[in-house]
Order: sequence, then C-alpha cells, then structure tokens
Amino acid sequence: MNKKLQVFISSTFKDLQDERQAAVEAILSAGHIPAGMELFKAGNDSQLDVIKRWIDESDVYMLILGGRYGSIEKKSGKSYTHLEYEYAVDKGIPVFAVVMNKSALDEKLKEMSSEAIEVDNPDKYKKFKVQATSRMSSFFDDTKDIKIAIYESLREIELRYKLHGWISGKEMPEVSGLNEEIIKLQKENLELFKENQKLKEANGKLAEKQKDKTEFNGLTYKELKALLKLETVTLPQNVFTIESTLSLLDFFIKHSSRLANGVTNNTSAHAQSKYIFAYVVPKYMQYGLMEKVKATGGKYDKIHTSKSGHKFLAMLQKEIQLSSSNDETAATEE
Repeated sequence: MNKKLQVFISSTFKDLQDERQAAVEAILSAGHIPAGMELFKAGNDSQLDVIKRWIDESDVYMLILGGRYGSIEKKSGKSYTHLEYEYAVDKGIPVFAVVMNKSALDEKLKEMSSEAIEVDNPDKYKKFKVQATSRMSSFFDDTKDIKIAIYESLREIELRYKLHGWISGKEMPEVSGLNEEIIKLQKENLELFKENQKLKEANGKLAEKQKDKTEFNGLTYKELKALLKLETVTLPQNVFTIESTLSLLDFFIKHSSRLANGVTNNTSAHAQSKYIFAYVVPKYMQYGLMEKVKATGGKYDKIHTSKSGHKFLAMLQKEIQLSSSNDETAATEE
C-alpha cells in the first residue's frame, strides 16, 4: 500500500524562497506531500496557532536554516521559526534540518546584502543553530544538496519511526462487507447479552427459591406458616386452668417468650412447662423451630427456640405489624 508522508516545511521567508521551492519539488518527487510553503508567513499569534494545527497533522517537520533568525514573538522572545521547531520536538514529531554552509551564505550575502544574515539577534540565531544541528541535520551549498538531504532524511525517518501517513482512497480495501458483518455481530452480541441477563435473573430467582426451601427444614416461610396454622394443640384444663385448643402457629406466637427461655423435663419444673416439653415442642422440633440442649449439670434436658425459630418468629411479627399498619391506614381513610 503506497503511503504518503506529510512534511511540514519551516524556514524564514524572504531569504529562502528558492531553497523552499527546491524542498517542495524534492518532497513531491519522493512521492510525499509538502505543507507549509508560502501559505504561511510567520509574524503573529493567530498565524502561529494555525501553523501548530498543521504541524499536528503532519508526519515530519523539516527546517531550512539560512542566515536569519526570523521575526520575534514578543512573549517568548524567540523567533516564530524557532517556536515552530520546538513545538514539533515537544509533540514528538520527527524533525530534520538542512542548514546553509558558510560558502552558500557568502553567496547569498552578495545577492541580498544584510537581508541574508541576522543583524538584530545574532546570539539567538547561534543558539538556535546549535539546537537544530544537535538532531538529524545536514548542510547544503545549493538546492541540489537540499534535495539529496530530503531523500536521505525521509528514508531514514521511515525506517526509524512508525508513521501513519496518508493513503489514497483508491488503495483502501473494500470495507462495506466488513461493516455489514460488524453490524450483524453487534446484533448477535446484543441478543446473547439479553439472553445472558435472562439466565442470570432466572438463576437468581431459582437460587433464592432454593434458599427459601432450606430455611425451615425444606419448607418456605409460607409453607411452614400454612402447616402450623392447620395443626392444633389442646391444652388440658387440669394443667392450664381453662381448656383451650390453639393452632401451632397461634401457640408459637402467644408463648414465644416462654419457648425462647426454654422448657425442661426437670421434676421440679412447673406442670405447664413439663406438658409443653412432652406434648408441644416435639411438634416444633420436626420443623427445626426448637432444639434440645443439655441443662446445667446434665441431669435434665432443656428445649428452646432455635435460630431458625427466631427467624421464623421475626418474619411473623413483621407480617403482623405490616397488616396492622395497613388496617390503621384504611380506617383513617374511611
């Protein structure tokens, strides 16, 4: 694929017109794209901003340095050409310079007299020349040398740097088929994502359901509540003063404090405690709501509400509170 590099040409203007034209021809002859040229005459801040954008878009920066330093930018005290060079270096753009030899500069002096050399800022010019020649650079006597330097420098830069360059649209591969394939894959991706989300939700619900099933010996809260509501326990008159029949659910709620503290089969225990120990709590134990523990000294057993039992009771109490709150709200609205 034929890749063209955009080469930004920077120099002082009036004294180097022939040299700049030679650079343009050499760059074009090498199959690349020259930028800068006579389009820009450095001299003000707005022009410098435009030039910086062109440098940003270029692959290579080329400096042609004659005998002049150039127009000064007031804030920095440097010439616009010097600022352009430093900007390219700071941006990491490959730079190279072609610098006029003394013999060529002497010839230029004969043609242009003092306009060919730096009169106002000779020290700044010398420092800039040292800076430019410390990087990739070569010297020239005439325009032929400039063209040779450009061919050699661009070849070396292409080998040393990975540059983007510019490619003709005619040489670009046909991508319409690829675009269609990408769109198709994106749609399939979206469908797979949606399907994956559904599976995650289903798995989450299943896991939650399984978790509920294992809360109370394989029963959910609602299932256990329904079973306890159906099953009853009779409390005899000779033990509880008044004979009564309660569902296991109501008994569990009504006697929650006694069950939490525990009942025993100790001979000195109250008759009600012994009765509950023998005839009531075994019904709760089959659902894991109560558990047996050894009493102090190990002479008798004690049964109290288990961890699952406390959880079940908390769920019952919460449900009762919510129901009561809803009833009060309805009564207020009426």
